[in-house]
Amino acid sequence: MRSNFVRFIVWASYLLLSFIAKIALGKLSVVRIDDPEDPSYDVVLEGLLAPFLLMQLGYTDRITAYSVEDNQLGMRQILNNGATVVFVVRILIRCWDGSSPVSRLYILLFVAGFIKAALWVWALKSVYDENSIVNAEYYPKVTKEARESSSQLELFPEDQKFDSAKDILKAYFRFDCLKPHLVNWLYHPVFISQDWMRIDFYPANRTFTVNEIELNFMFDTLYTKAPILYTKCGIIGCSISFFCLVSALCRFAVIFKGAFLINMYIAYTYALPMAVTCLELYQITTLAFLDWAVVEMGKNLGMLLFSRLFSRLIPFLANRCMRKKRWARSMG
Repeated sequence: MRSNFVRFIVWASYLLLSFIAKIALGKLSVVRIDDPEDPSYDVVLEGLLAPFLLMQLGYTDRITAYSVEDNQLGMRQILNNGATVVFVVRILIRCWDGSSPVSRLYILLFVAGFIKAALWVWALKSVYDENSIVNAEYYPKVTKEARESSSQLELFPEDQKFDSAKDILKAYFRFDCLKPHLVNWLYHPVFISQDWMRIDFYPANRTFTVNEIELNFMFDTLYTKAPILYTKCGIIGCSISFFCLVSALCRFAVIFKGAFLINMYIAYTYALPMAVTCLELYQITTLAFLDWAVVEMGKNLGMLLFSRLFSRLIPFLANRCMRKKRWARSMG
């Protein structure tokens, strides 16, 4: 009963978020401005809500799609979000006051909101692109990736504390080569017969764990932003977005440092960027404790600059990932 209620809340939030955000943007577009050349500070503060609504249209990092069919809407969402961005820019221009320092915050918050929405569309589009026609010309590329994956597993020291990390990387490389989530992926049977990919000699519990992690990678690829957040562009985008949020939050506090207890409207407005920043900080923190983090560190274990640091972090993070309850064990 409880799981059904939680599922309903998540489903309703996912479906209604875009609808509610667009209604709110529509309300902001008709805010009354007595003097367009010199908007009041109330109007300027209301303009801050527009980029926050754009940011919410990017959804959270752990919910990109609620169903597999949503991943096929990437192209449509590009047009949809593009129109929303134009709408937000119009609201910001309308509420802009050149003499108010608050207006400068529009730029920072707009950049953060634009990146958030762009990452969501990118996540949807990436799955759709991979699900296109795959033919034999992909085999040389995949074969090269398979050889590189084998050499990366050999970088781990022969120490029992790295067993969990090896299982996570093996599960990822099996998933990456076999791509079980793609209907048209014509993988070559030779991949699964490679010694470094085989798990048939594992104990039953360890075999189940590797398959469970492999399914978890498939789930993240279909329904979350994890695959793109661990790319270079994803990391840079998240860093810029979070930096803009923190900068806007600090700047807002400096501008109204003596007015929080006097004007409750300012206090409520400040609570919004604070809540959004805390949520973003929480999401960034959780990224460090996912299987994808172990995979990326394992791939770069051979880099002299990070090898010592990663050698210390990987066992800790891998063991933590192994202890958490995965969704596969909650089925049935």
